[in-house]
Amino acid sequence: MTFDLNEVALLPDTFSLEDFRVVCHISKRTARYYLRNGLIPCEINDKKTHCYSIKRQELIKALKEYQKCPYKFAVPKQWSEESQPKTRAEQKLLAITYLSDKDLTSPVLKKYYQQKLEGRPDLMDCKELERITGYSRATINRWCNEGKLHCLRLKPHVLVQKRKLLPFLASKEYNSIMSKSKVHLEDIHEIYRKIRRGG
Repeated sequence: MTFDLNEVALLPDTFSLEDFRVVCHISKRTARYYLRNGLIPCEINDKKTHCYSIKRQELIKALKEYQKCPYKFAVPKQWSEESQPKTRAEQKLLAITYLSDKDLTSPVLKKYYQQKLEGRPDLMDCKELERITGYSRATINRWCNEGKLHCLRLKPHVLVQKRKLLPFLASKEYNSIMSKSKVHLEDIHEIYRKIRRGG
């Protein structure tokens, strides 16, 4: 990642993945990795396009952290490799939108989500949950209101304990969501791959 903080400071208060990609001279693939893994704070909505919203001050703070500890922002090789034309196997994988009941009980799934939540705070607000799941604040609030996701209400905040989130992510309830977020689908595809490869 190469950037000029003075150039970053000229960005609007809130901007898109494309603006972030251009100002930091990185690919869309790398930009998505940083955003989806919480390395660059952002808000993710349910839109199919322009689903990332990044705040300038949050980006500047993250880039200063990058200057101090660039190793924290290392992109895994399998993620950074240029995407090749999709094989039939890959096309078949992308068509999968649900995990089987057997997959839901796999220790691979639990390990995957444990690793995803590693380093996250024990109490997470809606903004943090948006990053983890890719679903909007309204959706997360609905899960809480319907009792699907156990939460603590400290007005005006809704907080979820990490230990309560993990079983929800591994539940049939979460898996059965019909219109899944991009982040959720990517999690499903990665879990499916890991299970088929033996973890």
